[in-house]
Amino acid sequence: MVENPISIQREFSPELQKRVNTLLDIFFNGRYEKDVSTQKLGEILKDKNHFLITYTAEDGVIAAMALGIKVQTLSRTVMLYEELIVDPEYRRQGIGTSIDEFVIELAKEEGCDCIEGTVATENVAVQLQHLKTGFKFRSQLPVGISLIKWQVKGQGDD
Repeated sequence: MVENPISIQREFSPELQKRVNTLLDIFFNGRYEKDVSTQKLGEILKDKNHFLITYTAEDGVIAAMALGIKVQTLSRTVMLYEELIVDPEYRRQGIGTSIDEFVIELAKEEGCDCIEGTVATENVAVQLQHLKTGFKFRSQLPVGISLIKWQVKGQGDD
């Protein structure tokens, strides 16, 4: 049994590279044509403001991943939350919700004011999951994605 299934990856091994590429292929439904290179993601992960979040299932398989990127603007600190991917074989088990909750806690620990991200408009299951976790939908864009937001520090809903 995996003690804490969710972790932040700082080392990008060939095994992790292979699994990330598989999850990206699932996420982009075959439209993702390039592999993430170990070197490229390895370089990205050296930046302490980039987080590759993974969920390891009880069978030892990395069943899900997401990316978090802490961004400092002039007026606020934002955690960008992107590319939440759960392998279809592991869906409907609360993994996505667990990652949502992990990202919320990570954003708090990192001193972020809010979490922002995007969700494909047709991905109703993930939209409902985010709503259940407390995210709010801000707007729907004509390119087929919806903006989501979660207030970390309660300074109002801007």
